Amino acid sequence: MTFQKNSSIFPCLRLSVLLALLVAASPAEAQPLLIKALDVRSLPREEAAKGLPAQISGVVTFIQTDQSFVVQDDTEGIYVTGRKGPFDFSAVGNLRTGTRVEVRGYTGPGGFAPVIHAESVRLLGEAEIPPARTVVLTDLLSGVFDCQRVTLSGVVQRVFPGNEKGVQMRLELATPGGWFSVFVNDSSGLDAASLIDAEVQCTGVGFTLFTPRGELTGVHLRLSDPSGLSVLKPGLSDPFSAPRVPLFALRPYQHQGPSLHRQRLTGTVTLCRPGEFFYVQMAERAVRVNTRQPDSLQPGDLVEASGFVVQSGGFAELSEAVFRRSGRGPLPAPIRATRSQILAVKSLGPSDLRKEDYDGARVRICASLIKVESNPGEDHRLFLDCEDGVVIATLSALTPPARLQHLTPDCEVELTGVCSVRLAAGWPVLTLPVPQSFVLLLHGPEDIHVVHAPSWWTPRRLLTVLAGTLTALALVLLWVWLLQRTVTRQAGRIASEQQAKREAEVEFKATIRERNRLAADLHDTLQQDLTAIAFQMEAAHTLREQRPAQAAEHARLARELLDRSQEDLRRAVWSLRAGVLEGHTFEEALQELVRRTRTHTGIDCICDVESDGTRIREVEANHLLMLAQEALNNALKHASPTRITVRAEIRRSGLQLTFSDDGCGFTPEFAPGPQEGHFGLLGMRERTRALNGAFTLTSSPGHGTQITISLPPSDATAT
Repeated sequence: MTFQKNSSIFPCLRLSVLLALLVAASPAEAQPLLIKALDVRSLPREEAAKGLPAQISGVVTFIQTDQSFVVQDDTEGIYVTGRKGPFDFSAVGNLRTGTRVEVRGYTGPGGFAPVIHAESVRLLGEAEIPPARTVVLTDLLSGVFDCQRVTLSGVVQRVFPGNEKGVQMRLELATPGGWFSVFVNDSSGLDAASLIDAEVQCTGVGFTLFTPRGELTGVHLRLSDPSGLSVLKPGLSDPFSAPRVPLFALRPYQHQGPSLHRQRLTGTVTLCRPGEFFYVQMAERAVRVNTRQPDSLQPGDLVEASGFVVQSGGFAELSEAVFRRSGRGPLPAPIRATRSQILAVKSLGPSDLRKEDYDGARVRICASLIKVESNPGEDHRLFLDCEDGVVIATLSALTPPARLQHLTPDCEVELTGVCSVRLAAGWPVLTLPVPQSFVLLLHGPEDIHVVHAPSWWTPRRLLTVLAGTLTALALVLLWVWLLQRTVTRQAGRIASEQQAKREAEVEFKATIRERNRLAADLHDTLQQDLTAIAFQMEAAHTLREQRPAQAAEHARLARELLDRSQEDLRRAVWSLRAGVLEGHTFEEALQELVRRTRTHTGIDCICDVESDGTRIREVEANHLLMLAQEALNNALKHASPTRITVRAEIRRSGLQLTFSDDGCGFTPEFAPGPQEGHFGLLGMRERTRALNGAFTLTSSPGHGTQITISLPPSDATAT
């Protein structure tokens, strides 16, 4: 097998150097190792999608139906498939196992190990198939023998028909290191019954099972035909001639290790689910026997079973068993137990391994029924309150649900069944595993005895009586509610009229205050500015001939005063319009007011609104916007700030509006008032008082000013 490279496809200098070194240091027959060593996963994503150009030659060792095949030489094996989906065998010719081929294509990441996506396959003639390597299961589980011919021995414990396309038989083999599967494409001449319990040697191609992340989870062998399967030691012709298992434990200590062949036991059947499993009570232990034999067994039948010992759920079981009845006998007496007793571990003697356990034993438990759960196609489940915890009992799905209708919640029951115990699992095992939980397996409804039925006053009957009483009470309450609704409507109508009257009165008073404020504002601004403008113009006119420079200075001051008067007038007009929401919410209008102030003045103005969705009535919103305008005007006119912050908190519990600036500040006790012609703060206090709110002013020279207006919910908000 050879591998050719094209340096133009390598984007990384490191990868190119590595490839060159490997090719130079490896003989021609060892170069297939490069294909798996240079996994395209190490390339960038774009290059990995294209793969590396590859040309290999080797012998076909396995053909997987009409989709793909495996090529191997003396050193390596690799999976070959089509470039875009299943491989087109019609373009190749008579491709079969033992054919030497030359494959051209590109490498790909594969699901676990690198593969080759073939673009062309050329037949080179027949060749000898590479010899298989003798391995053990742990070697395969390392993943290094993926797609290579290997030989592995084991004992056949189960045989199934093929469950995928092209596979006729599947065998499950046991080895000292665990279990693995063998898939045979052509099982002609193989007798499934004679293979059971036989020690066989399998020679085929090893395949890896993996997760969607490409992580190894298991392995199996694939054989093209029966020639890869040879019997080293035939199984027992009579399964009931197998050696008898010990009475105390199915897998005790043995110097030569546990047996992988059939073993036999005898005992009394205590529970049976035909075609699935049954429990056998022996002298000292009870054992679960898994079987596919459909014959039905009854509790008390004496049975002889032969199968393979496997470990499941902490306890050893007999698997793939065949059985035969040998008579009838008395059922073992059930052991009265509680949940805590079953989950406890009690020593039977000086040996640490002689512990008492209830797994598989017939037990009798008294409990209170919580509920019965029945789902189509599933076993019935009884949930029981056993004082120290909840226990689940199961009954075969073949039991008609009608036979369980007499079981009502809260009834006291006594159940007799087989106890299936689950031991605490985990790895590494640091101590002796202890019982973690258990399920009580019942044979039939006759294993359930009602000790005490619940009182006639069941919850359902009590609810019926309560429902009738509540219905009568509801009718009375409905009549009372209708009466109260009429009274409420009348009271609401009267309250609405009073509220409208009050709002009209508040609006009228606010209009009067606004008129007074506007008059004071015009007095403070326009009248004084016009007087100053007239003085400056007169001075400019007087000095224009004698002192032109001073006359120009007075004219400039007059223009500045005029500009300031225009700005003051604009603010006064905006103050009049601020109370009109014009189809916007209060939050939107407040943010627009702050935005305009920031645009016209260049001062950093910030508006922060927090609301829980409570809506402000239009009358209160108008007044609040007036207050906001006045607060902004005062800050701009008197504080010389660089930053103004407006924060509104609107909640169902009330409203709070806060104005903060970093201006020069002042002493509130000595601030000019109406006597000096300043009406701003007075107007804000009166407007807040009209809204039943609280007005708070905090300021000091050099530390800015903060004004807080708080309104109660009844007057500030409406949902």
